[in-house]
Amino acid sequence: MNAKTLMLVPMMGLVALLSACAGPMPTPNPNDAWVGLKEETQDAMLAEQLDGKNLKDGRYFQVKPGEHKLEVLLYEESTAQQDDQTCRATIDYKGFKQGKHYTLVESSLGETNLRADLKNDQGKTVASTDNFDCMSG
Repeated sequence: MNAKTLMLVPMMGLVALLSACAGPMPTPNPNDAWVGLKEETQDAMLAEQLDGKNLKDGRYFQVKPGEHKLEVLLYEESTAQQDDQTCRATIDYKGFKQGKHYTLVESSLGETNLRADLKNDQGKTVASTDNFDCMSG
């Protein structure tokens, strides 16, 4: 392989990754539960892992009914008082139901208090965490 070909390999991987996120959302499977993500305007939240396994599409979780562990990655942009930071949090929930839609909502109170609430299709909080592990940079 020449140098030009070697440079194309990472670029093709990046294009494939970005095109997966830019495509249309898949139709939810009616046999599964669906979890959408909602973050504050200046932040970006991605579905990172489901039950310890990496996901191919970070825009949502699709889970079988029952108990699951959802891990999210949150990127917070810098402010005048704080640098950019990347945070990770896990939410455990035992009651996912077939065909139901949930939303994982991120919120922050001030500069250091992050929270994520898992809400059911009626807007009721069914699980939450404020245990975010963050790194600057």
